[in-house]
Amino acid sequence: FTESILLSALGGATGLLLTLWLSDGLKALFGNRIGSTGIDGPVILFAATIALLTGIIFGVAPVFGLSRIGIYDALKDAGNRASMSRGRVRMQDALIASQLALAFALLVGAGVMMKSLVHLTQVNPGFEVRNAVTVSLPLPEWSYSTETKRDFYERLFKRVKVLPGVVAVGGGDPFPFEDGNSRTTVSVEGLTLPSDMDLNPNMYEVSPDYFRAMGIPLIEGRTFTDAERTADENRAIIINQKFAQRFWPSKSPLGKRIRMGTGKDAPWLEIIGVVGNVRHGALETEAPLQFYVPYEFSRWMRLMMVVRTEGPAAGIIPALRKLIREADSNLPIDEPQLASAIIAETLADRRVAMILLGAFSVRALGLATFGLYGLFTYAVGQRQHEFAIRMALGAQPRDVIRLVLSKGLRVLLLGLSAGVALSLAGTRLLSSLLYGVAASDVPTYAIIAILLGGSALLASYFPARRATRVDP
Repeated sequence: FTESILLSALGGATGLLLTLWLSDGLKALFGNRIGSTGIDGPVILFAATIALLTGIIFGVAPVFGLSRIGIYDALKDAGNRASMSRGRVRMQDALIASQLALAFALLVGAGVMMKSLVHLTQVNPGFEVRNAVTVSLPLPEWSYSTETKRDFYERLFKRVKVLPGVVAVGGGDPFPFEDGNSRTTVSVEGLTLPSDMDLNPNMYEVSPDYFRAMGIPLIEGRTFTDAERTADENRAIIINQKFAQRFWPSKSPLGKRIRMGTGKDAPWLEIIGVVGNVRHGALETEAPLQFYVPYEFSRWMRLMMVVRTEGPAAGIIPALRKLIREADSNLPIDEPQLASAIIAETLADRRVAMILLGAFSVRALGLATFGLYGLFTYAVGQRQHEFAIRMALGAQPRDVIRLVLSKGLRVLLLGLSAGVALSLAGTRLLSSLLYGVAASDVPTYAIIAILLGGSALLASYFPARRATRVDP
């Protein structure tokens, strides 16, 4: 019992030292998702408690087993190093099989998460994320009216356009992959919609050069011009491809009219262009019905500015920050960020889950492999006399290796069988985080089984080779 407590204390202390060494890397990896969490008193207390409980539980269990051993039987078998009860053998096999099953389940979870993340990174968001910088420009209502807001944006856009390397400058609200959206009811001229059809497309208020700055393709027609920007009342609208295919699948929607709201006094807006579908909210969700109106008619006091450059956009961030401060030093703006960072942020939760699952699965694989190695090293030592007799009677080294590996194979098959069942149950909990891959992905299961099987057989092979070097 004392030995078990000592080993647990040393293991816990080593774990804390390792965590201190890795803490800076974890913070850099997970960013604000771990907040200000550090190695403090409660964390140390929790780790010490777990370590001591482990030592107590696994230190007391063998003591109860020893208390049931008769002195006469123990002394009689003292010289027989091969004596080991069937119950003890089965317990060892069950523990190693459990480690293999847990490692299999964790590796499968990490595997399907990685495959899902790869699929998501290949999804087209509907706009070009390379060579683009975005920055939020909220204008306080007490400082800006509709007219002064328009003047501020126009002056800022003109100054940003002349920066070296800038291709286009635009703005819009809301921005793709932001938490909120602006849905509104619309009526389509000449179409009577079924009463059960809820037509509430997403509305975006954008500047004339927004589509070029975002890299959203123009499918048909044209984008907004100065005519729509300076008109007293907006009469133009741009819809996305999904909107056009829903109501005009076999003909052009250009010239058709849409009215926002259900009131008959609302003006009709003419469709002047069709643009590509842009995903909103998350990469795994399909693009909704979308339409765009000029931002000058926005009811809101905020705009997300997008700047597209010829080359890498990171170099323009200092100049962009300086121009915004010169336009209004009191403006509470967010730090400019690359458009690619916005996409990366939408995948951050999945990436964190994949990294954590991967780390735990690699650790579980290591525990299972070393556990299996230790078990077979111990078992070979216990059966040393048996192997010597077999070899004295003519057994070849390959026969001894086959005998040891057959036991390892049985434990491996038991662990894999339990691991498959555990994985099928566990990956269902991850189904909401998966995209483009089934929770029971057969190739992933096969690859993990081969990986785990190879590690297990390798761990049992070296003790088997040692058994062949026994001197009869």
